[in-house]
Amino acid sequence: MTLPQNPEVIQTWFNLDCDELDERYGGFVTTKARHRWFWKAIDWIFWVVRGFKKSDFMRRATTLGPLIAYPESTDLKHVTFSDYITLKHETVHVKQCAALGLGEASIGMWPFLFLYLFVPLPAWRSWFRFRFEREAFLVEYKIEKKYGWSPDIEHYVKVLSGPDYLYAWPEAKVREWFKKAISELPAS
Repeated sequence: MTLPQNPEVIQTWFNLDCDELDERYGGFVTTKARHRWFWKAIDWIFWVVRGFKKSDFMRRATTLGPLIAYPESTDLKHVTFSDYITLKHETVHVKQCAALGLGEASIGMWPFLFLYLFVPLPAWRSWFRFRFEREAFLVEYKIEKKYGWSPDIEHYVKVLSGPDYLYAWPEAKVREWFKKAISELPAS
């Protein structure tokens, strides 16, 4: 399958997935321009935890329970295929929150955040952060592969073992997990 070139098709997919997110999980999609002060406060906390190093938090999508927030600059009425892939990734986190909240993402957000941020530590070896993110990145991989992109697992390895995810898991272990998971995917 090749990547759809028609922006209307991508926008339709995006809107349909947003509708499903709302129907199944009470989820919604917005941008960080809404309640900017809240997102900037989280960005500041992230800056402190990262050792006063600039982060790209405001330029990345973020999920809190049923809420998926895109960067301020994203036009949700004219999304790109990359925005669509991001929605699929973040929807995995909404589903994870719902699973932890017995079907309610807004309730599951609290145990999700606790596990994601504090077990065992805020940085350097968080098995839950690795587990939650690897599932979402595997969804990204499958979509990219399906539409003829050449996803590079090294990207996922570097991201999950690096500062963006507070060194969630050792690089070699992340690579090993992705190679195994990809080798077990059905041939398309």
